[in-house]
Amino acid sequence: MNSMKRQRRNRSYFTVFVTSILAVFLFVLMDDPVVFSFTAKTGSVTRKRHLAEATLIFSSSSTATNEDPADSRRRESLSQGNNPLFSLNLNLDSLAQVGAADRAQELLLRIHALHKEGYYEVSPDVVSYNSVLKAWKEDDQPEKALELLEAMMEVQTGDDEGPSQMPISSSSIYVDVISFNTVMAAFANQGNYPKALELLRKMQDNENYPNPDTVTYNIALYSLAQSKDRGTAAQAENLLREMMKPSSGVSVDTTSFNTVIYAWSQERGGSVVDRGYSVAHRKAMDSISAASAERAHDLLEIMEEMAEAGNTGVRPDVYSYTTVIQSFARSRDGYAKAEDVLKQMTSRGLTPSKITYTALMSALSRAGHPERAYDILQDMMEAYEKGGIVELKPDTVAFSCVIDGWAQVSSIDRPEASTRALEILDIMKSRSNEGMGPNSLTYTSVLTALARSETKENCEMARKLLQEMEVEYDRSGKENKNKEANGGDQKSMIRPTHIQYNCVLTAYSKSQMPNKAILAKRLLDEMHKHPRWDCHPDTISYNSVLHACANAFGNESIRNESFKIGLQIFKAILHGNQCDPKDQNSTSQDLIQKRKDEPEIPLMPTSTTFALFAKCCRRLLPPSQQKPSLTKTLLLCRGVGMVNLQVVQQVQTACKSESDWEEVAGELAGYVGWKADFRKCKQVPNKWCCNARR
Repeated sequence: MNSMKRQRRNRSYFTVFVTSILAVFLFVLMDDPVVFSFTAKTGSVTRKRHLAEATLIFSSSSTATNEDPADSRRRESLSQGNNPLFSLNLNLDSLAQVGAADRAQELLLRIHALHKEGYYEVSPDVVSYNSVLKAWKEDDQPEKALELLEAMMEVQTGDDEGPSQMPISSSSIYVDVISFNTVMAAFANQGNYPKALELLRKMQDNENYPNPDTVTYNIALYSLAQSKDRGTAAQAENLLREMMKPSSGVSVDTTSFNTVIYAWSQERGGSVVDRGYSVAHRKAMDSISAASAERAHDLLEIMEEMAEAGNTGVRPDVYSYTTVIQSFARSRDGYAKAEDVLKQMTSRGLTPSKITYTALMSALSRAGHPERAYDILQDMMEAYEKGGIVELKPDTVAFSCVIDGWAQVSSIDRPEASTRALEILDIMKSRSNEGMGPNSLTYTSVLTALARSETKENCEMARKLLQEMEVEYDRSGKENKNKEANGGDQKSMIRPTHIQYNCVLTAYSKSQMPNKAILAKRLLDEMHKHPRWDCHPDTISYNSVLHACANAFGNESIRNESFKIGLQIFKAILHGNQCDPKDQNSTSQDLIQKRKDEPEIPLMPTSTTFALFAKCCRRLLPPSQQKPSLTKTLLLCRGVGMVNLQVVQQVQTACKSESDWEEVAGELAGYVGWKADFRKCKQVPNKWCCNARR
């Protein structure tokens, strides 16, 4: 998508460059800017009228017979007073629409120079300046917009005549509310709420500046909603309450409330399905999400009360209800309240959108109710196919929500979950030409469902699906490459990466196959040899193979081979070695030499790495070899600061007595007993566990 934008912008820049050069040429040589009007689509009736008037001027000036054409055009231009501004402002606005801010400001300064030389009786007005401010906003350069605004503000307050590069005349320019709103919007788009709020306060505190209006406040609210900083939702609500005071001089509207509701929907500690965090941490994040959803719902109810009291300007719309449903969807137990909000919405006579239903399906799936999510999906299909409601046609996201729900409940005790996920995938594949086809994320959810079922059959099915993805990607390779080159949505493409390969490695590690470690190692070797760098293994890949080794079972030959693989993998991770673990002489420098043109995927051990290798030693080595290996593993773990509960429990389980524990644990035994809970041992040196969350 970014590539496509860049290409469109480059083409626009070329057009603008040529047009701007022509404009300046005409300004200088033909002595009248009115003869040149940039005819890009402006989307404005007023601008079309200006263009028509400008064309009329050109026509009338060109009918002169006994006068030099240049003198005639100059005379007509001066007699029309401000009319030359029509052409100038059209050009500036057109440049702004394509984000050609440099060209717009260059043109503005050029006209200033011509005015200063006495060529025109009028200079660019506030509309001209606002067009350049808009150009800087569209070009995503808020600091440049602020620089121009400050020059305008200096003239407004009489502090200065503006910088030398901004020849602003106090008689020709003033700052209006649109000027401020444009610059605030430029900062808001980047989530830079401190700057947006600073400009709002300047408008309030300086009588020389225009008073903020509802749009000004809404932009400030949007800047807070766009920020990822914790606590900005509360700031947005405080600003909303400021708007609601009579002294503010503005009135709140539906957009004001919707923006703050959106801010609360984004105020959370993280997704409740985040991996790599403790159960307690995930519960804390879920609590934050639930509290934020409640605040969003409270604001929705305030909107309803105000609308019922006669203030129709704040009547909640589909977006209001949908955003609250999305907020509840982010907490594990929010699905019931999400359903209540949907009922609340329909009782007000509003029709839920596809996004509304998708948000509810997401809530049900996350809460472990994929059956109910699937019922909603079927209702949407029926409304589309039988009712002809095209707006409710399910898309890839809607189907994937349901599949993700089945993936979350999939386990060895619920084998039907993976079956249902596969069935939905088949439906999606059969309707790909209708915009319902699967993408890479869809396959990831199905692979996860298969991996969690822990069966041999589903493990083989996961491997088959991965191969299917590769075949599909190769088959449509030319089309996909064109999409990438043109900035297409890569999420809609079936492109396997190390993420999908890791899902299959996880399936091997959880399966009931005795030779799981050997099969996982083969797949890891395939990843090493893969021609696409984003399919090369990462730390998760290596840990997954190590997991397969740690859970290996079978005869002595398989167990020995599994430990051998586990040891190779462990050494490779410790050395950050992305080369083939079979090649003991290879180094990471060898790999860099081989793949110097590819991004490097670094390897580094985690606490899980040490815990899994300790489990390998405990389960696969004979008792006589366990103690030396565990002792060395624990020393290495301490040395990199990754001792945690997982690691300690594996070593404790391997020890048969307190004396064994003291022999293996060494200094650690002075802080943690053989049967002690590591989490309750507060005196463990921080340097031994400072990196344990990695």
